[in-house]
Amino acid sequence: MSTPDTQHGGEWQTSDRLSDLVRELIGLSTGLFESIPEPLAETDMYGNMGLTFLSKQIDHARSLLALNRSRDSVLIARSMIEGMVQITWASKEPGNRARRWWDFDAIQRWRTLARRKSGGMNIPDRVLAEAERSALRLGRRFLTKKAAARWKRTRTLPKNPYVPTWSGKDMRELCEATRYNDKYLTFYAEFSEWHHWGPIGVGEPLYAELGPVEGRALVGYQCEDPAVTERALANGFQCLAVTLDIMDDHLHTGLNPELQRLVNEYMGTKGGTSAGGEAVQAT
Repeated sequence: MSTPDTQHGGEWQTSDRLSDLVRELIGLSTGLFESIPEPLAETDMYGNMGLTFLSKQIDHARSLLALNRSRDSVLIARSMIEGMVQITWASKEPGNRARRWWDFDAIQRWRTLARRKSGGMNIPDRVLAEAERSALRLGRRFLTKKAAARWKRTRTLPKNPYVPTWSGKDMRELCEATRYNDKYLTFYAEFSEWHHWGPIGVGEPLYAELGPVEGRALVGYQCEDPAVTERALANGFQCLAVTLDIMDDHLHTGLNPELQRLVNEYMGTKGGTSAGGEAVQAT
């Protein structure tokens, strides 16, 4: 299925139309769960991972609609981009990469318990020790190069021996590996300015005007920006569409024709341009 990417420039379709398309896409995505006759087998790690991602993307899309024109919609869109990129990366080697995602749970549990204990919480030593053993049992593939070399040499590990993320890559590397590098350099970077309280992101909504006292300025804060929130909503549409397409392809639920109709309708609007005028292939 060809899914839209969204790019700055050009006339944007009205937010009302975008919202209608997102609502339809949410309904179609929810329908995927209804089309599955029974829970997936535990051995289908990729399928269960994908359904988890799809559930969160649906919830995020609903949040975008609820936020309406609030600038905080870019925080949701940023998270949706991260989810889309990760599930796209997993789809390239579904068996191996889905197992990585599930196994990384042991690393995160150990890290969480260790952090809480360091912060003063009463975590029994036996509980932390068991979590550490589980992490080592499942997490050999997550060792950093330096930690792996030390383990091979001394059978001991440094304080924090594991890579930061389940994929072993940061977001820039994942975007490059999934051909979403343009999205990383444009929308993800833009939305991150707001997320990280950067001066560009936080300062942009500020405005000043002369006040009633000569020489003094009144500083205001523009909470809504239709152009910004429309970009967030457009990116949200794509992220949900790509995730649904990936899961439809895996589960053979037959939703592709209806999904393609929504995507075609989106791409046929004035604002539905794709990156460089080309459609992005999800699967």
